Amino acid sequence: MTTYYPNRLSADDVKSAIDMQAPANCRLRQMLESVEAAKRSMNRKWGVGRLRRLVSDLLRVKFDNQAHLLDCAIQSGDVDLIAQRADGMVKGWQFLDRSATEQGHKPLPVEIWEAIVPTTGEIVAIVRHEDERQFVIVANQLTYSLDDIGKLIDGQQVPGVRIPSPAKLIPMRTTEGGMPDDDIPF
Repeated sequence: MTTYYPNRLSADDVKSAIDMQAPANCRLRQMLESVEAAKRSMNRKWGVGRLRRLVSDLLRVKFDNQAHLLDCAIQSGDVDLIAQRADGMVKGWQFLDRSATEQGHKPLPVEIWEAIVPTTGEIVAIVRHEDERQFVIVANQLTYSLDDIGKLIDGQQVPGVRIPSPAKLIPMRTTEGGMPDDDIPF
């Protein structure tokens, strides 16, 4: 069964997306965006950083070498060399994908976790990636991606995400010995 991944790019897509008449900085941005799109697509499919760990050591070394060559090309500023290395990186992502699949590895499934906010009783959903929000069935359900959670942990504001107000603590009545002063026998 073939699964469609909308951000998967072929090397031909990279070449055709780059307008050779555009200024060099625009061409450079297009090339690097195509590499980032391939990386995002593979991270979404296989998990962040997981794909290169699934393939053989030799293939991983070749892939890492290609990434190093792209970094060196970027440092050189040679647009033609960057185009060549960016094309090689997109092909590298595709080759890792094929190799992992041929070895019998499976992509990560879409998972939706749900939790109840204790103070409101509201159910929130947690997904790995932004594009997985579409699989949340309940309309208008508060949904966080892992990127949103990372930003919240870092103290950043996340547009469209509200943070539930903290629970208000209600003091418990106790006896002189510190035991709860209620009729519940446990």
